[in-house]
Amino acid sequence: MSTADEELENLIDAISWKLYLEPHCDKYEQIWNKFVEDPNFQQQIAKVCNILGKISIQMFAERLSLDNLEKRDGIKFLDLMWRKCIYDKVFQDIELQRRVRYILRNAIREALTSSEPESPANLSAQNSGESPQQTTAPATANWNYLPVEEAPDMHTEFDCKSGKSPEGLEIIGARVRGKAHKHQGTNCDDWFEFKTSGQWTIVAVSDGAGSKKFSRIGAKASCKAAVEYLAEKLQNYSIKEWDKKEDLLESLTRDEKWVFSGEDIESVQNDLYQAIQEAYKDVEQAATQRKLEVNDLSATLLLAVHTTVQAGEKKYSLILSCQIGDGMLAALSRENRLTLLGKPDSGEYGGQTEFLTSKNKLQRANLVQKTFVFAGDLKALMVMTDGVADDYFPSDPGILELYGDLVLNQVIPIAKPQDTEIENELQNINPPRSIQDVKDIFLLEERILDPDTTDEPKEVNIASVKNYATVLGKELKEVVASTALLAAGTLAGQMYQECHNMPPEKKLRLWLDSYYRRGSFDDRTLVILYR
Repeated sequence: MSTADEELENLIDAISWKLYLEPHCDKYEQIWNKFVEDPNFQQQIAKVCNILGKISIQMFAERLSLDNLEKRDGIKFLDLMWRKCIYDKVFQDIELQRRVRYILRNAIREALTSSEPESPANLSAQNSGESPQQTTAPATANWNYLPVEEAPDMHTEFDCKSGKSPEGLEIIGARVRGKAHKHQGTNCDDWFEFKTSGQWTIVAVSDGAGSKKFSRIGAKASCKAAVEYLAEKLQNYSIKEWDKKEDLLESLTRDEKWVFSGEDIESVQNDLYQAIQEAYKDVEQAATQRKLEVNDLSATLLLAVHTTVQAGEKKYSLILSCQIGDGMLAALSRENRLTLLGKPDSGEYGGQTEFLTSKNKLQRANLVQKTFVFAGDLKALMVMTDGVADDYFPSDPGILELYGDLVLNQVIPIAKPQDTEIENELQNINPPRSIQDVKDIFLLEERILDPDTTDEPKEVNIASVKNYATVLGKELKEVVASTALLAAGTLAGQMYQECHNMPPEKKLRLWLDSYYRRGSFDDRTLVILYR
């Protein structure tokens, strides 16, 4: 982290402390007192107050059902925070606190890195009740795009790859540098790996701690070590066949010590835990080789293994997952039932998380509570860092929205029904729509983005299933469950003209680098196993 980056983070910490987002710390108080004496204090703090004021205005507008103001991400959570503060006196929901803190700190960062001046006079106009200017999603005038600085163990700007599971399911993964890293010219801290071995597909995703300069090394080392260990361990291993699905489900029950009834399932659970231990060993070794402390390589780790199991006359997907830190794993069944396969760790304060280098998190007593299982007809397994998970929080129904967005933007293909079937579905909407009506209504927005390579910025069309559901007057879950409605709303052209000959994994990378969420600055990584 450069000196300028460190100073920025210290200033965000100090302002967050002043707003009770951080606990008391003499260091934060000293930074704040020094900041107050800075000649640019009034201008900088006015920009912070302005952006926080806009969020507050929208929060109350949302609560009071005022629909003509700009919609901003995170409002629902701020609304819940308000209600808890009023009703409960003390805000005790740790997960909600973490999310609110994340939103507000990113808003502060956005204000401090903005090149647009903001005077107290402009702030007064906002607070006087005048209508705020309507804005669309951002151009990038306030954000720099800087290539990654030369450094040891550099990560590439982005990465993507694809493959097939032993059963023939598609698997794609991609990671991209977040807006903050592009602005600062720093490395992406995320990493992902996936591999097939015997009857298994193994996925690992990791997010390096933003406060640690070499965390990307830990993210890469942990993913590679865990995947290689599981690939070797599971290569000749298979789950037994069952006479009926009920017997399979019985084998997935656990006793008071969190031990699975099925010995073969319990064996895989133990393999997951050992893979996490091996990941830690490799991170520790990487730190020693570079003469660093192991905490300098702090990173999360999300693991999932997938296979198919015969139960009666059908085969079912079986997934076991485990995680340390934040991010999310989730499975969507062909019956459109969402199963969350992760529970993010939280640190001492709401916005913190735990890492693989937190040795107390490697104990079995912790890992068993972070192990989840899915058995059913799989439509999609999604594993992601918090850069994506926080954008689609809360995860239920957020992961459904994520899946819908991937379909509408043609990242994940679906079997298209006959036009007559689609038309019939649209005729049940009030008022009835045609296919062309639907496409013309909501797919014309364009975003001017940071360049994903050294090329000029591109205009990319991004479809939103949430907007689409609003246009149709239907619940998000209804739209995602309907193949006909998804097919009707699928992007008429492509996100970008070069997408016509682009494989799915590159479309995923482009989409990750292109979709917009206010206050979203983090690296984004997503791996999808889908039918």
